[in-house]
Amino acid sequence: MSVNILADFTENGLDKNKPHIVAGTNDIYLAGKIVKNKIEDQGCIVQSLTVVDGIWTLKQLHDMANYGDNLSQANARVIYVSKEALEYFEMLKNCPEEREGIQQEIANRRKRRC
Repeated sequence: MSVNILADFTENGLDKNKPHIVAGTNDIYLAGKIVKNKIEDQGCIVQSLTVVDGIWTLKQLHDMANYGDNLSQANARVIYVSKEALEYFEMLKNCPEEREGIQQEIANRRKRRC
């Protein structure tokens, strides 16, 4: 019994992410609340929480969040989005240049990893 969560957050003005595996529950909202509180207790601002179903290691979840690895095989769903993140996603819908920039950044990360 565990819940996998990818947390996107802002720390000192920098966007970051971190995978979490919350053991002892299968309640995604309870697990999300635990992760959100933990991150906020560290002085960070949670931007989004995404649950990833299945059995994954922290490394696999990290690679999913940073490089897009295994996303096609994962059932992922967002359970929390901040107002700031929602506004950013809306901007992405209307700005193809920004979307292309993000896709290029992911491609660059994959190249640097190898």
